[in-house]
Amino acid sequence: MWYFLLFSGISVIIAAVMIGQYRRARRVFADKIGAALQRTAESFQRCIFTPHEFVQALSSHHPDPLGLQSTQTEHPVLYLGPGLRKADLTQTQDASRWDEYLVGEVGIILTCQPGARTIVVGDSSILRPVKNWCIAQLLRQAKATGTGFTVDNRTLGGESSVEVTNDPATVPRSEVHHLVFCDDAKQTPDSHTTVVNLQAQTIQGTISATNVTVPGISSPTLERITKEIALDQPKETASLQHLSLSSSTMQHRTTTELFTRVGAGSMGLSIDLVNDGPHLLITGTTGSGKSELLLTVLIGAVEAYPPTEVAMVLLDFKGGSSFNVLASLPHAMGVETNHVAATSFRSLDAISAELHRRELLFAQHQVADYQSFRRRFPHLVLPRLVVAIDELRVLVDDNAEAADLLARLAATGRSLGFHLIIATQRTQGAVNADIRANIGASMSLRTATEHDSWEVLGTADAYRISPSTPGRAYFKSGADQPRLFQTSRYILEHEPITVTEHNETTSQVLQTTTDWSSLVEELSDRASDMPVPNPIILPPLPEYVDDQDLRDTHHIEASSAVVGLVDNPATCRQYPVILSPSSTRTDIVVLSKSVAWVGTAGSGIEAALTTVQEYVLGTTNTKVFLDGGQLPGDEKGWDYYLHVSDADPDILKEFLQWLETNMAKQEDTVVVINDWGSWIHQMVTGHFQGLEDLLIQLLRQYGAVLTMYICGSRELAGGRMIGMIPDRFYLPTNSTPEHRMLWPKLIAVPAVRGRAVLVSADQPTGGLAIQLAND
Repeated sequence: MWYFLLFSGISVIIAAVMIGQYRRARRVFADKIGAALQRTAESFQRCIFTPHEFVQALSSHHPDPLGLQSTQTEHPVLYLGPGLRKADLTQTQDASRWDEYLVGEVGIILTCQPGARTIVVGDSSILRPVKNWCIAQLLRQAKATGTGFTVDNRTLGGESSVEVTNDPATVPRSEVHHLVFCDDAKQTPDSHTTVVNLQAQTIQGTISATNVTVPGISSPTLERITKEIALDQPKETASLQHLSLSSSTMQHRTTTELFTRVGAGSMGLSIDLVNDGPHLLITGTTGSGKSELLLTVLIGAVEAYPPTEVAMVLLDFKGGSSFNVLASLPHAMGVETNHVAATSFRSLDAISAELHRRELLFAQHQVADYQSFRRRFPHLVLPRLVVAIDELRVLVDDNAEAADLLARLAATGRSLGFHLIIATQRTQGAVNADIRANIGASMSLRTATEHDSWEVLGTADAYRISPSTPGRAYFKSGADQPRLFQTSRYILEHEPITVTEHNETTSQVLQTTTDWSSLVEELSDRASDMPVPNPIILPPLPEYVDDQDLRDTHHIEASSAVVGLVDNPATCRQYPVILSPSSTRTDIVVLSKSVAWVGTAGSGIEAALTTVQEYVLGTTNTKVFLDGGQLPGDEKGWDYYLHVSDADPDILKEFLQWLETNMAKQEDTVVVINDWGSWIHQMVTGHFQGLEDLLIQLLRQYGAVLTMYICGSRELAGGRMIGMIPDRFYLPTNSTPEHRMLWPKLIAVPAVRGRAVLVSADQPTGGLAIQLAND
C-alpha cells in the first residue's frame, strides 16, 4: 500500500538524519579532544626548556633568561623530550572507543615526587648525554628554588630533593626522589617507579608514553651550564684571611710592573696593572663592596711603591665618601669630589696637560714609551700616574667632554705611564666603546642583572654572587676565564683579634672592613722621609687672597693693582692678575686695556671697584668716574666726577664733548663706570643715540688712549659694550640662573665671595677661575 511505502520512506530519512547527526557530533567531540590535547601540549611547552633553548638562554641579554625569578613548581620537573601519550577521558561512557583520538605528541614532563624513583635504562653511549641533560635541569631548578640535589654522593646547592645515582638497587628514601641511570634494570614499573627505556623509546609507571625521543647534551655543555648557574660557589661566610703590611714597604720600582694585592689565601688575588691592564674597570651594585675593593686596589699599590714611583689623582663622585681618607698620602696628588663640579674638571684639565707634557718629554728624549724612558733615564723622576674615578657615570653626566679625555687617556695611557681605574655601578651609558676597547682588566662584584655581568665578564657569574658576601668578585684579564676572589681587609699589628669558642672549634671575629684611617696614617708615617714628585694638580684656590701677600711673593711693583690670584690647571700654575699700563713680565697676567666686571651686590664686585678706584687715582692719566651708586661718592682726585642723579642730557652732552676734546689731544684717559645698568639708557642732548652707543663710538675711535673699567650686572652682560672689552670677570655668587643665561659658557666655580671667572682673548673657552684680592 502506498502509505506503507510512505512510512517506510520516512523511517529511512529519519534514520539517515540520526546517523548524520551522530557522526557530526562524533567529529565535533573528536575535534574538541584534539584542541584540548593541543592546549595541553602548548602548556607543557611553556613550562620547559629544550636543550637548544637552555644553551641559547645563557647568552641572552634578558634580565632573567632562565626564568629563575618566575613561579616554580612544588617539586622538580624533568623534560624528557617529545613523545606520544594517551590522555585521560573521564565522565564518558565507553571511553575506550575514543582511544584513537586521545593519543597525541606532547612534551613529556616527569615530576620528581619525593619517595618515588625514576630509572633511566639505556646503552652507555646514549645514557651519559641524557644524564647530563637531567642534571642541567636540576641545576636550574635548584638555583631558582634555593634547594639542591645529590649527584654520586655529592650535594650541590641547598637541601637535597633529588638523588642521582647509577645503582638501581638503592633503597628509596621518603624525603627525596631517586633518579637512577643504568644499562639494565629488573624493577617493574608501578605507582612509585617509572622506567624510561631509551632503546624502546617508552616510559612506563607513573606516566606512560611511546615514541619518546629523550634529548641529551655533551659533558662540555654541562660544564658550561654548571659554571653559569654557579651552585658550587664557596660558602657565603666572608673570608677570615686578611692582608697585613710587611716590615719593608714602598721598596719596589714600577719600570716594568705595577702590582697590587686585593686578597689573601685560597681566594686571594694579586694583579699587575702593567701586564694585566693597563686600565681596570670595577663594577658592582649597591652594597656589593665596590668602594672597599677600590680602596684596597689603591692601597695595595701604595704599600708596594714609593711616591716617586706611583702617584694618584682621585676623582670621587660619591661626595668624597670614597677617597677623602686617602688625601693625606704623599702618593695622592689630588682628591677631588663632586661637591663643586669645577674641582674635578680642574683635575681633568691637569691630566690632559700632563698627557701632552709626557708626549713632548718622550719626543725630546727620543724614547718610544714609559719603560724605555725609565730604563734610559733612571735618575729622572716620572712616576706612573693612576687616575681613579669612583662613580664614572656621574662624571660623564656632569661633563660630556670628560668621556673624550678619558678615551684619549685610555688609548695612550700604556705608553705614557698612565693607568685608569674606573668604578661604576653599571657600565651601560657610562663606559663608552672607545674607553672599553682599551680596558684590559675587569673586576665585577655582585651585579643587579645578568646583563650587567655579561657586559663586563662575558658570563653571568657576577649575577650569581650572594648578597651576603660583600667583597666577593670575579677578575677577568683579556681573554682569560673569570677568576673568583674575595676582597680581604688589612689588619694592623696593633689591631686586636678576638678568638671565641664556637661548636668546639675556634674562629676569628673581625670587623668586616679595613680601619682605613689607621692604615693610611701608618703608610703616611712610613713615607714621611721619602721624596715626593712635583704635583700635576695644585690645591684649589683659597677663599681669601691678600693683596700684600701677592705683591711680596711675586714682586709686583707698587704702581700696579693686584686684581686676584688665577688658577690655571692646564699649566699647573697659580699666578696673579694685575692692572698695569704695560709690563714685560711673562709669569703673571697683565691687563692693560679695558676691563669689565659682571656681578651683583655681595658677589665681591664692590671690592673689585675699590681696587680699580685706588689704582686709577694713583696714575697720571686723565681720570673720569661715572658713579651709578645709590649715594654720591668722594669726588676727590677725579678730573671729572659725575653721579647718575645729576646726569641730565645736557650735562652728558658737555661731558662727552670734554672727554672727546681731551682724547683728541692724545691724552691717556681712564673712565671708571659703576653700575652700568643705571647709565645704559641715559640720553644725550642733540643725539638720537644713548650714552652706551656714544661711549662705544669713542672706544672705537680712541681705543689707543681710552681705557674703560666697567662694573655692572645683567645689562652689562647682555649689552653691546661687553663686546668691545676682551678682558672680563664674571662673579656668579648671588647671580640668579636667569641672569647667567646672558653669560657665555663658563667653568663652574664655588659660590664664594670674590670668586670669579676670567675670560680674555688669551684664555681658553670657559675661562679660568680667579679669587679677587682684598686689601
